[in-house]
Amino acid sequence: MKHNSLVKVIGWILILMFLSACWNAKSIEQLFYAHSIGVDYRDDKYWIYLQIVNFSGASPGQNGGGGEQPSEIAVGVGKGDTFAEAVHDLYPATQRRVFWGHLSSIIFTENALRHQFMNTLDTFNRFNESRPTLWIYATDQSPEEALSTMPVAGQNAIFSYLGEPWESYEQSVLIQPIKMNRLIASINEPGKTTLLPMIRVAGDRWINTEEQVPNLLIDDIAVIQDKQFKGSLTEDEMLGVRWIQGVKARTPIIVKQKDKAVATFIATSADSKITPNMNEGMPTFDIQTRVKGYVIELKKEVTKNYLEKQLKKKIKEQIERTFQAGLEIESDIYSFSHVLYKKNPEQWDQLEEKGYLNINKESLSSINVEINIDHAGSEKLLLE
Repeated sequence: MKHNSLVKVIGWILILMFLSACWNAKSIEQLFYAHSIGVDYRDDKYWIYLQIVNFSGASPGQNGGGGEQPSEIAVGVGKGDTFAEAVHDLYPATQRRVFWGHLSSIIFTENALRHQFMNTLDTFNRFNESRPTLWIYATDQSPEEALSTMPVAGQNAIFSYLGEPWESYEQSVLIQPIKMNRLIASINEPGKTTLLPMIRVAGDRWINTEEQVPNLLIDDIAVIQDKQFKGSLTEDEMLGVRWIQGVKARTPIIVKQKDKAVATFIATSADSKITPNMNEGMPTFDIQTRVKGYVIELKKEVTKNYLEKQLKKKIKEQIERTFQAGLEIESDIYSFSHVLYKKNPEQWDQLEEKGYLNINKESLSSINVEINIDHAGSEKLLLE
Protein backbone atom coordinates (compact mmCIF):
# COMPACT_ATOMS: atom_id res chain seq x y z
CA MET A 1 0.00 0.00 0.00
CA LYS A 2 2.73 2.41 0.97
CA HIS A 3 4.55 1.57 -2.27
CA ASN A 4 1.42 2.28 -4.38
CA SER A 5 0.83 5.59 -2.59
CA LEU A 6 4.41 6.67 -3.25
CA VAL A 7 4.04 5.84 -6.95
CA LYS A 8 0.84 7.90 -7.15
CA VAL A 9 2.48 10.90 -5.46
CA ILE A 10 5.44 10.80 -7.85
CA GLY A 11 3.03 10.50 -10.79
CA TRP A 12 1.09 13.59 -9.71
CA ILE A 13 4.33 15.56 -9.23
CA LEU A 14 5.43 14.69 -12.78
CA ILE A 15 2.04 15.71 -14.20
CA LEU A 16 2.16 19.05 -12.38
CA MET A 17 5.70 19.69 -13.63
CA PHE A 18 4.58 18.99 -17.20
CA LEU A 19 1.58 21.29 -16.88
CA SER A 20 3.78 24.02 -15.43
CA ALA A 21 6.06 23.79 -18.46
CA CYS A 22 3.05 24.01 -20.77
CA TRP A 23 1.71 27.10 -18.98
CA ASN A 24 5.03 28.88 -19.62
CA ALA A 25 5.06 27.92 -23.33
CA LYS A 26 4.20 30.48 -25.98
CA SER A 27 1.86 29.76 -28.88
CA ILE A 28 2.73 30.74 -32.44
CA GLU A 29 0.44 33.76 -32.29
CA GLN A 30 2.22 35.10 -29.18
CA LEU A 31 5.68 35.37 -30.78
CA PHE A 32 7.36 37.36 -33.53
CA TYR A 33 9.64 35.04 -35.52
CA ALA A 34 12.83 36.68 -36.80
CA HIS A 35 13.66 35.25 -40.23
CA SER A 36 16.40 37.54 -41.54
CA ILE A 37 18.23 40.66 -40.40
CA GLY A 38 19.99 43.44 -42.29
CA VAL A 39 22.86 45.44 -40.80
CA ASP A 40 23.87 48.90 -42.01
CA TYR A 41 26.20 51.58 -40.66
CA ARG A 42 25.64 55.23 -41.48
CA ASP A 43 25.67 58.58 -39.69
CA ASP A 44 27.88 56.98 -37.01
CA LYS A 45 25.05 54.63 -36.05
CA TYR A 46 24.26 50.95 -36.48
CA TRP A 47 20.96 50.38 -38.23
CA ILE A 48 19.25 47.01 -38.12
CA TYR A 49 16.35 45.84 -40.28
CA LEU A 50 14.56 42.83 -38.85
CA GLN A 51 12.32 40.72 -41.08
CA ILE A 52 9.47 39.11 -39.18
CA VAL A 53 7.67 36.16 -40.79
CA ASN A 54 4.15 35.00 -39.97
CA PHE A 55 4.64 31.23 -39.86
CA SER A 56 0.91 30.61 -39.86
CA GLY A 57 1.13 31.34 -43.59
CA ALA A 58 3.47 28.39 -44.04
CA SER A 59 0.77 25.86 -43.16
CA PRO A 60 -1.41 24.08 -45.74
CA GLY A 61 -4.41 25.96 -47.04
CA GLN A 62 -7.81 25.48 -45.49
CA ASN A 63 -9.58 24.90 -48.78
CA GLY A 64 -8.38 21.32 -49.16
CA GLY A 65 -5.71 22.11 -51.71
CA GLY A 66 -2.89 21.27 -49.35
CA GLY A 67 -0.70 24.00 -50.90
CA GLU A 68 1.35 26.48 -48.95
CA GLN A 69 -0.06 29.94 -48.41
CA PRO A 70 2.04 33.07 -48.98
CA SER A 71 3.49 34.21 -45.67
CA GLU A 72 3.11 37.72 -44.35
CA ILE A 73 6.30 39.63 -43.63
CA ALA A 74 7.10 42.89 -41.88
CA VAL A 75 10.38 44.75 -41.47
CA GLY A 76 11.23 46.59 -38.26
CA VAL A 77 13.97 49.22 -37.92
CA GLY A 78 16.23 50.01 -34.97
CA LYS A 79 19.38 52.09 -34.51
CA GLY A 80 22.07 52.59 -31.89
CA ASP A 81 25.71 53.27 -31.13
CA THR A 82 26.35 49.51 -31.11
CA PHE A 83 24.73 46.62 -32.91
CA ALA A 84 23.23 45.28 -29.67
CA GLU A 85 21.80 48.71 -28.82
CA ALA A 86 20.19 48.91 -32.27
CA VAL A 87 18.46 45.57 -31.69
CA HIS A 88 17.19 46.64 -28.27
CA ASP A 89 16.00 49.92 -29.79
CA LEU A 90 13.55 47.88 -31.88
CA TYR A 91 12.13 45.79 -29.03
CA PRO A 92 9.79 48.44 -27.54
CA ALA A 93 7.96 48.64 -30.89
CA THR A 94 7.50 44.91 -31.48
CA GLN A 95 4.48 44.36 -29.16
CA ARG A 96 5.47 40.68 -28.92
CA ARG A 97 8.48 38.70 -27.79
CA VAL A 98 10.94 38.16 -30.67
CA PHE A 99 12.00 34.54 -31.14
CA TRP A 100 15.44 34.27 -32.78
CA GLY A 101 15.63 30.49 -33.09
CA HIS A 102 14.35 30.54 -36.69
CA LEU A 103 16.70 33.30 -37.88
CA SER A 104 18.13 32.16 -41.22
CA SER A 105 20.34 34.90 -42.62
CA ILE A 106 22.20 38.19 -42.16
CA ILE A 107 22.66 40.86 -44.83
CA PHE A 108 25.56 43.30 -44.40
CA THR A 109 25.75 46.53 -46.37
CA GLU A 110 29.15 47.54 -47.71
CA ASN A 111 29.33 50.24 -45.02
CA ALA A 112 28.62 47.66 -42.32
CA LEU A 113 31.40 45.45 -43.72
CA ARG A 114 33.79 48.39 -43.50
CA HIS A 115 32.91 49.15 -39.88
CA GLN A 116 34.00 46.39 -37.49
CA PHE A 117 31.68 43.77 -38.94
CA MET A 118 33.67 41.09 -37.10
CA ASN A 119 32.27 42.51 -33.84
CA THR A 120 28.75 42.02 -35.18
CA LEU A 121 29.52 38.43 -36.15
CA ASP A 122 30.96 37.87 -32.69
CA THR A 123 27.73 39.16 -31.12
CA PHE A 124 25.69 36.65 -33.13
CA ASN A 125 28.15 33.90 -32.30
CA ARG A 126 27.69 34.58 -28.57
CA PHE A 127 23.90 34.90 -28.74
CA ASN A 128 22.48 31.60 -27.53
CA GLU A 129 19.11 31.98 -29.28
CA SER A 130 20.52 32.16 -32.82
CA ARG A 131 22.32 29.39 -34.70
CA PRO A 132 25.89 29.43 -36.05
CA THR A 133 24.63 28.26 -39.46
CA LEU A 134 23.09 31.55 -40.60
CA TRP A 135 23.52 32.36 -44.30
CA ILE A 136 25.63 35.51 -44.78
CA TYR A 137 25.16 38.01 -47.62
CA ALA A 138 26.43 41.44 -48.60
CA THR A 139 24.53 44.12 -50.50
CA ASP A 140 25.08 47.52 -52.08
CA GLN A 141 21.42 48.42 -51.59
CA SER A 142 19.39 49.18 -48.49
CA PRO A 143 18.70 45.90 -46.63
CA GLU A 144 15.11 47.04 -46.29
CA GLU A 145 14.61 46.47 -50.02
CA ALA A 146 15.73 42.84 -49.92
CA LEU A 147 13.88 42.08 -46.69
CA SER A 148 10.64 43.56 -48.04
CA THR A 149 10.74 41.56 -51.28
CA MET A 150 8.57 38.45 -51.50
CA PRO A 151 9.46 35.44 -53.69
CA VAL A 152 7.73 35.21 -57.06
CA ALA A 153 4.54 33.22 -57.67
CA GLY A 154 3.31 33.72 -54.12
CA GLN A 155 5.92 31.43 -52.57
CA ASN A 156 6.53 31.54 -48.85
CA ALA A 157 9.29 33.91 -47.73
CA ILE A 158 11.10 31.16 -45.85
CA PHE A 159 11.94 29.50 -49.19
CA SER A 160 13.70 32.55 -50.67
CA TYR A 161 17.48 33.07 -50.87
CA LEU A 162 17.26 34.43 -47.33
CA GLY A 163 15.97 31.10 -46.04
CA GLU A 164 17.47 28.40 -48.25
CA PRO A 165 19.78 29.36 -51.14
CA TRP A 166 21.34 25.95 -51.78
CA GLU A 167 18.71 24.56 -54.15
CA SER A 168 19.09 27.56 -56.48
CA TYR A 169 22.87 27.27 -56.29
CA GLU A 170 22.74 23.61 -57.28
CA GLN A 171 20.82 24.57 -60.41
CA SER A 172 22.81 27.59 -61.51
CA VAL A 173 24.33 30.28 -59.29
CA LEU A 174 27.83 31.69 -59.78
CA ILE A 175 28.97 31.93 -56.17
CA GLN A 176 28.64 29.41 -53.37
CA PRO A 177 26.45 30.49 -50.44
CA ILE A 178 28.28 30.60 -47.13
CA LYS A 179 27.18 30.07 -43.52
CA MET A 180 28.36 32.11 -40.55
CA ASN A 181 30.43 29.34 -38.96
CA ARG A 182 32.22 28.70 -42.27
CA LEU A 183 32.69 32.44 -42.79
CA ILE A 184 34.32 32.94 -39.38
CA ALA A 185 36.58 29.92 -39.89
CA SER A 186 37.61 31.17 -43.35
CA ILE A 187 38.32 34.72 -42.18
CA ASN A 188 40.58 33.45 -39.41
CA GLU A 189 42.68 31.28 -41.75
CA PRO A 190 46.11 32.86 -42.48
CA GLY A 191 46.27 34.30 -45.99
CA LYS A 192 42.71 33.25 -46.83
CA THR A 193 40.44 35.50 -48.90
CA THR A 194 36.73 35.05 -48.20
CA LEU A 195 34.01 35.71 -50.76
CA LEU A 196 30.46 36.72 -49.84
CA PRO A 197 27.52 36.49 -52.24
CA MET A 198 25.99 39.91 -52.88
CA ILE A 199 22.22 40.03 -52.95
CA ARG A 200 20.07 42.72 -54.51
CA VAL A 201 16.55 43.39 -55.71
CA ALA A 202 15.98 43.16 -59.47
CA GLY A 203 12.77 44.43 -61.00
CA ASP A 204 13.16 43.25 -64.58
CA ARG A 205 13.36 39.44 -64.39
CA TRP A 206 9.78 38.32 -63.63
CA ILE A 207 6.34 39.45 -64.80
CA ASN A 208 3.03 38.76 -63.10
CA THR A 209 -0.23 39.75 -64.83
CA GLU A 210 1.71 42.06 -67.16
CA GLU A 211 3.46 43.82 -64.27
CA GLN A 212 7.12 43.49 -63.40
CA VAL A 213 7.65 41.76 -60.08
CA PRO A 214 10.73 42.56 -57.96
CA ASN A 215 12.71 39.54 -56.80
CA LEU A 216 16.02 38.71 -55.15
CA LEU A 217 19.11 38.17 -57.30
CA ILE A 218 22.67 37.07 -56.51
CA ASP A 219 25.20 38.23 -59.09
CA ASP A 220 28.22 39.95 -57.44
CA ILE A 221 30.70 39.10 -54.69
CA ALA A 222 32.13 41.01 -51.73
CA VAL A 223 35.79 40.33 -50.95
CA ILE A 224 37.07 39.98 -47.37
CA GLN A 225 40.81 39.73 -46.73
CA ASP A 226 42.74 40.16 -43.47
CA LYS A 227 39.36 40.71 -41.77
CA GLN A 228 38.76 43.80 -43.92
CA PHE A 229 36.32 44.51 -46.73
CA LYS A 230 38.42 45.06 -49.86
CA GLY A 231 35.64 45.81 -52.34
CA SER A 232 33.36 43.93 -54.70
CA LEU A 233 33.50 42.28 -58.12
CA THR A 234 30.72 42.39 -60.69
CA GLU A 235 29.26 39.30 -62.33
CA ASP A 236 31.53 39.65 -65.38
CA GLU A 237 34.61 40.19 -63.20
CA MET A 238 33.99 37.19 -60.91
CA LEU A 239 33.48 34.45 -63.53
CA GLY A 240 36.88 32.90 -62.84
CA VAL A 241 35.99 32.20 -59.20
CA ARG A 242 33.69 29.31 -60.05
CA TRP A 243 36.50 27.37 -61.73
CA ILE A 244 38.78 27.80 -58.71
CA GLN A 245 36.12 27.12 -56.06
CA GLY A 246 34.95 24.08 -57.99
CA VAL A 247 31.73 23.79 -59.99
CA LYS A 248 28.93 22.13 -58.06
CA ALA A 249 26.12 23.53 -60.18
CA ARG A 250 25.30 23.46 -63.88
CA THR A 251 27.34 26.23 -65.46
CA PRO A 252 26.72 27.26 -69.09
CA ILE A 253 29.41 28.53 -71.47
CA ILE A 254 28.55 29.92 -74.89
CA VAL A 255 31.03 29.04 -77.64
CA LYS A 256 31.17 31.49 -80.54
CA GLN A 257 32.53 31.46 -84.06
CA LYS A 258 32.96 34.82 -85.80
CA ASP A 259 30.99 36.50 -82.97
CA LYS A 260 28.01 34.16 -83.42
CA ALA A 261 26.97 31.50 -80.92
CA VAL A 262 27.52 28.00 -82.29
CA ALA A 263 27.27 25.82 -79.17
CA THR A 264 26.28 25.81 -75.51
CA PHE A 265 28.42 23.77 -73.14
CA ILE A 266 27.17 22.87 -69.65
CA ALA A 267 29.95 22.37 -67.11
CA THR A 268 28.85 19.87 -64.47
CA SER A 269 32.06 19.78 -62.44
CA ALA A 270 35.37 21.57 -62.18
CA ASP A 271 38.36 20.90 -59.97
CA SER A 272 41.36 23.17 -59.66
CA LYS A 273 44.77 22.71 -58.11
CA ILE A 274 46.99 25.67 -57.26
CA THR A 275 50.70 24.86 -56.99
CA PRO A 276 53.09 27.34 -55.33
CA ASN A 277 56.67 27.73 -56.58
CA MET A 278 59.61 29.98 -55.75
CA ASN A 279 61.09 32.16 -58.49
CA GLU A 280 64.13 34.25 -57.52
CA GLY A 281 62.99 34.33 -53.92
CA MET A 282 59.41 35.33 -54.74
CA PRO A 283 56.38 33.02 -54.71
CA THR A 284 54.58 32.26 -57.97
CA PHE A 285 51.58 30.04 -58.60
CA ASP A 286 50.39 27.62 -61.30
CA ILE A 287 46.70 26.82 -61.78
CA GLN A 288 45.57 23.45 -63.15
CA THR A 289 41.83 23.25 -63.89
CA ARG A 290 39.86 20.20 -65.07
CA VAL A 291 36.35 20.84 -66.38
CA LYS A 292 33.79 18.17 -67.20
CA GLY A 293 30.45 18.66 -68.94
CA TYR A 294 28.34 18.16 -72.02
CA VAL A 295 27.07 20.03 -75.06
CA ILE A 296 23.39 20.83 -74.71
CA GLU A 297 22.96 22.88 -77.88
CA LEU A 298 24.60 23.00 -81.31
CA LYS A 299 23.59 25.70 -83.76
CA LYS A 300 26.29 24.77 -86.25
CA GLU A 301 28.42 21.72 -86.84
CA VAL A 302 31.84 22.22 -85.28
CA THR A 303 34.64 19.80 -84.54
CA LYS A 304 35.24 18.48 -81.06
CA ASN A 305 38.78 19.84 -81.20
CA TYR A 306 37.50 23.31 -82.05
CA LEU A 307 35.01 23.20 -79.19
CA GLU A 308 37.62 22.07 -76.67
CA LYS A 309 40.07 24.72 -77.85
CA GLN A 310 37.50 27.52 -77.51
CA LEU A 311 36.36 26.31 -74.08
CA LYS A 312 39.94 26.21 -72.81
CA LYS A 313 40.55 29.71 -74.12
CA LYS A 314 37.39 31.13 -72.58
CA ILE A 315 37.90 29.55 -69.16
CA LYS A 316 41.52 30.68 -69.08
CA GLU A 317 40.46 34.23 -69.96
CA GLN A 318 37.87 34.22 -67.17
CA ILE A 319 40.42 33.02 -64.60
CA GLU A 320 42.89 35.70 -65.70
CA ARG A 321 40.30 38.48 -65.73
CA THR A 322 39.09 37.67 -62.22
CA PHE A 323 42.68 37.60 -60.96
CA GLN A 324 43.33 41.05 -62.46
CA ALA A 325 40.05 42.41 -61.09
CA GLY A 326 41.11 41.18 -57.65
CA LEU A 327 44.43 43.00 -57.95
CA GLU A 328 42.58 46.22 -58.75
CA ILE A 329 40.97 46.14 -55.29
CA GLU A 330 44.27 44.99 -53.73
CA SER A 331 43.07 41.48 -52.97
CA ASP A 332 44.44 37.98 -53.38
CA ILE A 333 41.23 36.71 -54.96
CA TYR A 334 42.35 33.06 -55.29
CA SER A 335 43.96 32.88 -51.81
CA PHE A 336 47.43 32.18 -53.23
CA SER A 337 48.95 33.18 -49.89
CA HIS A 338 46.83 30.61 -48.06
CA VAL A 339 47.86 27.87 -50.51
CA LEU A 340 51.51 28.59 -49.71
CA TYR A 341 50.75 28.65 -45.97
CA LYS A 342 49.19 25.19 -46.09
CA LYS A 343 52.14 23.76 -48.04
CA ASN A 344 54.95 25.36 -46.04
CA PRO A 345 53.95 27.38 -42.92
CA GLU A 346 57.57 28.15 -41.99
CA GLN A 347 58.35 29.54 -45.44
CA TRP A 348 55.10 31.51 -45.33
CA ASP A 349 56.14 33.10 -42.01
CA GLN A 350 59.53 34.08 -43.43
CA LEU A 351 58.05 35.63 -46.57
CA GLU A 352 55.37 37.40 -44.55
CA GLU A 353 58.02 38.91 -42.27
CA LYS A 354 60.00 40.16 -45.28
CA GLY A 355 56.89 41.56 -47.00
CA TYR A 356 57.24 39.20 -49.96
CA LEU A 357 53.65 37.92 -49.90
CA ASN A 358 52.10 40.87 -51.70
CA ILE A 359 50.31 39.26 -54.64
CA ASN A 360 50.88 41.03 -57.97
CA LYS A 361 50.46 40.37 -61.69
CA GLU A 362 53.68 38.32 -61.74
CA SER A 363 52.35 35.96 -59.06
CA LEU A 364 50.19 34.02 -61.54
CA SER A 365 52.72 32.17 -63.67
CA SER A 366 50.55 29.73 -65.65
CA ILE A 367 47.01 28.46 -66.24
CA ASN A 368 46.39 25.02 -67.72
CA VAL A 369 42.81 23.98 -68.55
CA GLU A 370 41.66 20.45 -69.45
CA ILE A 371 38.21 19.80 -70.96
CA ASN A 372 36.29 16.52 -70.81
CA ILE A 373 33.15 16.48 -72.99
CA ASP A 374 30.83 13.66 -71.90
CA HIS A 375 28.37 13.69 -74.76
CA ALA A 376 26.82 16.04 -77.28
CA GLY A 377 23.14 15.40 -76.68
CA SER A 378 21.10 14.55 -79.75
CA GLU A 379 23.52 16.46 -81.96
CA LYS A 380 26.79 14.91 -83.10
CA LEU A 381 30.12 16.68 -82.90
CA LEU A 382 32.51 16.27 -85.79
CA LEU A 383 35.54 14.25 -84.73
CA GLU A 384 38.10 16.35 -86.60
